[in-house]
Amino acid sequence: MKKALFLALCLSAAVAQAQNIQSTDPQPLRYIDVTGVSETEIDPDNIKFTIRIREYWKEEFEKRAKEENFKTKVPLAEIENDLIAALTKAGVKKEQIFVQDAGNYGRQTGKDFLNSKQFELNLDDFKTVDKIIKTVGTRGIDYMNISELTNSNMEQYRLDAKVEAVKAAKAKAIMLVEALDEELGQVIYINDSNGYAYPKTRMANVMYSAGAEMEADGAMNSIDTVRKIKLQAEVSVRFQIKNK
Repeated sequence: MKKALFLALCLSAAVAQAQNIQSTDPQPLRYIDVTGVSETEIDPDNIKFTIRIREYWKEEFEKRAKEENFKTKVPLAEIENDLIAALTKAGVKKEQIFVQDAGNYGRQTGKDFLNSKQFELNLDDFKTVDKIIKTVGTRGIDYMNISELTNSNMEQYRLDAKVEAVKAAKAKAIMLVEALDEELGQVIYINDSNGYAYPKTRMANVMYSAGAEMEADGAMNSIDTVRKIKLQAEVSVRFQIKNK
């Protein structure tokens, strides 16, 4: 009888312990995944400006001249000297000018090759770009374009953008959770994507045809579309939803 009573008491204690363990088990983790994005525009302090020159025929600029009659070639050295003089007048220093490429542009049947040369200018601001466009003549200029925009404090701007992206993710999570009468809990993890920087619009080429003139105002309008660096950061964050 005592043995049976002892077994009954043990069984009762075991059931009570099991119920107690079950009641203290944590509830299933509830969470929400959100993505935060931040965008900012930065003024560049380094502008890479590319200019390519090529030889041309003087007859190209004569009215009603036929292509088969083109014979007087303007040499590359002359075009280059004119370009350097115009750049100097616009305030560009020699140490800001680098030769990128040189070669043969092409050759028409029965005629000499038209040689070309490409320069890269390292500029500090768009005021100089504006002066270049107004100063450089179009004859012998194959094209000009902004090839790259950078800022010396880009890494700090990237970090600041990521912080803002995290804040945006938290604000979004709070809004969504509170809409369900729930309360946002602690952060479970943050997934940081690299983000990226790009010009405000696609890099605009200021194209010039060696056989046609172009108004400086048209070139200026094209350059105006790429005066800012647009920096974007994106992070994914998982937040806990508090259990009630």
